[in-house]
This record gives sequence, structure tokens and C-alpha cells, in this order.
Amino acid sequence: MQSFLCQCLRLGWVAVLVGLLCSGCSELVIKENDDGSAIIGKVAYRTVFAVLTLGYSEVKIHEANQEYEREQQLKAFEARVMEFLNNGEITKAQADEMIRKEKERLRSEKDHKD
Repeated sequence: MQSFLCQCLRLGWVAVLVGLLCSGCSELVIKENDDGSAIIGKVAYRTVFAVLTLGYSEVKIHEANQEYEREQQLKAFEARVMEFLNNGEITKAQADEMIRKEKERLRSEKDHKD
């Protein structure tokens, strides 16, 4: 009975450790504006976390990376729409509607991948 209790406590601590390690995984996403030393540091931390968490941290980092890419897509889309608006090619209402639809598209794309 005592060894069973010890195993349960160990598993509990492992679960807490994994949770703590993965809570900051989104900061380890490599972005295009990261310099060389930042990339090396992120890769080093990701390697350690991947081993400690049996790959779970990489799943969380991948999810954070996908979210970052969707945000970048939306920013680029909004910039293009603003160019059309500033050139007088579309109205403010049309611009707002286009951005709303793109947000919906990206949200539904995310929901289908989850």
C-alpha cells in the first residue's frame, strides 16, 4: 500500500512538473525577427523540454506557432484591406466586413485543425 501511495505521489509531481514546463512553451516559438542567439537558446530549451515532457512541449509549441502564423496572416490581410480603403477603392463598411470574414475564416480553419 505504501509503495502504491509513493507511486501516486511521484506521478503527481511529474504532472505538476510537466505543467510548469509547458506553461511557457509559447515563448519558445521561433519567429522571423529572432536573432541567431535567440534561436539557439530557444532550440536548446525546446530540446530539453521535449525530452523531459516526452514530446508534449513540442505539441504545445506547434499550437502556439500556428496561432502566431494566423495572427500574422490577419495582420497582412488587414494591411492590404487598409491600402484599398486609403486608395478609395472600398468603403469603411466594406473593409470592416472583409476583415470580419477573414477573422471568421481563420477561426474556422483553427477549429477544423483542432
